[in-house]
Amino acid sequence: MLHLAGPKVAIIPPQGADWWLLAGDETALPALGRFVETYGGTVPMHVFALVDGPQEEQSDLAGVRWVHRRPGVSDATVLAEAVESGAPRGGEGWMWIAGEASIVKELRAVSKRLGIAKPMLDASGYWRSPESDRPMARLRLLREQAVETLEARRRGTT
Repeated sequence: MLHLAGPKVAIIPPQGADWWLLAGDETALPALGRFVETYGGTVPMHVFALVDGPQEEQSDLAGVRWVHRRPGVSDATVLAEAVESGAPRGGEGWMWIAGEASIVKELRAVSKRLGIAKPMLDASGYWRSPESDRPMARLRLLREQAVETLEARRRGTT
């Protein structure tokens, strides 16, 4: 018997969320596309993607709110402002965020302001910008990652 399978789904969203909020920079585009392709139409999705400008938008990702970088404003601030102003209000949401570490950190703060419960947040810092690579920031990130790993193990999601 031969069994063929597609790409592994690394994240299985929790059931019961009234809506999903997905956000990230261009490094998160493959995952954002996978969510839209796999789960589109099953739950209201609010998808935000940070890119350089209109030329970077991908027409095959339906329903994505494209957020463009602004000169002199940090990527974290630009995406956080868009997410916070465009996020749904009411009901219980699930939030998935990924991208550069400082963006993820800022979006974590947004998740708190939106009232997203910790078990309903999945955050991954895919990479670190050289501008944000300071020793203390690195130690804090390592601590946060260790805590996330322990919490995920307790929930049985690793």
